[in-house]
Amino acid sequence: RYYPPPNRGYYAPPPPPHYRSYYAPPPPPPGAGGWGHMRGRYGHPPPPPPPNPRYGAPRPYYSNRGSVLLQNASAAYGTEFYVGAMRNLDGVTHELNLYITTPSVSSVYFSVQTTNGIFGSYSVNSSVPVDISLPTTLVTNDGLYSSRFKGIYINSTNGGLISVLVVNIKLAGSYGEHMAYPYQNLDLSEYQYYAVSTGTLATSVNALGEVLLVGNEDNTTVTVIPTQAVSVPIDIQTNSNSKTVTAGSSFNFTIHRMQTFLIGAPLLDISGTSIVSNKPLTVISGHECGNIPLVCCCEQIAEQIPPTATWGREFLLTPYATRSVGPYFKVVAALGDTSLNFTCSASGGNNFYLPDAGNVTTLYSSSSYCSIISNKPVLVTQLGSSQWSGSGNGDPVISLIPPIEQHQRNITLVIPALSEITNNYINIATTIKGSLYINGQLRSVTWNNIYNSMSSIIGYGTQIPFNTISTSSSYTISMQTGFTALMNALTTMIVNIFVLILLEIILVCVIMDTIWMQITETVQNLQAMLQNSKWDF
Repeated sequence: RYYPPPNRGYYAPPPPPHYRSYYAPPPPPPGAGGWGHMRGRYGHPPPPPPPNPRYGAPRPYYSNRGSVLLQNASAAYGTEFYVGAMRNLDGVTHELNLYITTPSVSSVYFSVQTTNGIFGSYSVNSSVPVDISLPTTLVTNDGLYSSRFKGIYINSTNGGLISVLVVNIKLAGSYGEHMAYPYQNLDLSEYQYYAVSTGTLATSVNALGEVLLVGNEDNTTVTVIPTQAVSVPIDIQTNSNSKTVTAGSSFNFTIHRMQTFLIGAPLLDISGTSIVSNKPLTVISGHECGNIPLVCCCEQIAEQIPPTATWGREFLLTPYATRSVGPYFKVVAALGDTSLNFTCSASGGNNFYLPDAGNVTTLYSSSSYCSIISNKPVLVTQLGSSQWSGSGNGDPVISLIPPIEQHQRNITLVIPALSEITNNYINIATTIKGSLYINGQLRSVTWNNIYNSMSSIIGYGTQIPFNTISTSSSYTISMQTGFTALMNALTTMIVNIFVLILLEIILVCVIMDTIWMQITETVQNLQAMLQNSKWDF
């Protein structure tokens, strides 16, 4: 039984016999297609490496290196946004930024407001994104009463369309980000959402699988059914005591405009957690520091989840550039009796069945261009794998994949200027090949075929590299046909390789006690230096 430190705001009930893992099976061999399995199957996490008596206990399973930013700009334009930022690794955020873009060549004026009033007023055009630094106290780190008033409202004051990227950075630790989606009242009597998360090996810090709710309207009634036991306040509107809600049970509460409420389960995957509200709600889900699969290293992952009324049936999928392992895809069913096909080659694909609403299956692709086609609406998220999976540069990342019917003809992406990011890529998926323009310039691209289960070509995908940039930049991508675009960015690993070589040299010298004492002191000094320089050791 785990009791968190004071003021964390969470109590964790006894864990299940095994940690829940959606990544327990190994990837299939080449040519074998994808695999998936139902939510609720348990798998054993791999054991941590044994302590080396020369080094002491192994380091926690998380990365201290900013690695990947990924965003999806399809259908992300709007005039009103209710956003929030949830707990990063160790509950520490050094930088909280908003990146605002617009497809408009003329200025769009907007304001940023917190529960304390107007934070600032700004303007933006399609040439240069606006980078706004927010107080890190706006991050919702726990379930305490004082953390329930951290909503952020962004409003276009002259009616122009904008998009919002939220970036949550722990230096030398974890880079998290998510694309915000605009407020939209669909005139529904019920809004249904499902969380998407992952597991973790960050046991030393009890990293949370988490969901952050941000109220869009006053007097919004909410019912949550978690897939893991969670601790919640008896009354979120007061500084009340907590109660434990077991997996599969429900709890109800009311949330008001710009209020925030964090739900967390230490170490566990809370995918499939159901959130139902009578009014629109901002639902951000992910993990404080997730591992994909359960190998080093972890990273904060976060994505805003739209209501099931906006989910789709057909999806085109593109792999991450430079990665040799993955990606993974988590698929959530909006309705029961859902069948889907996952195809990554002209030779056909695999079929999967989700009997109940909220069921989750995980699929794997070996760096292929793929499609998912279902008979009922589903949510598709794409997840990049951890370093030690053999994937190369980059740590875990998550992105929402829009269905084909939500593809756009014009998308503006922002690439933030981050000192550790050295390689940028934009992935494009479309149903019809055509001329592709970036900032009005025709780009030459090589298209890769995307097939369905009948071996018919239903789409095309490509990856476009960009050089390192020193300032935040926006890129307007245009085609005559609809498409979706993802941006991902990677760091280099030169220093990491040097450190690994140094460790191997030290191991050869272990038997030489006198030399060993000298080397130990040197390594400790080097370790401190490297940690302060944001690199793994």
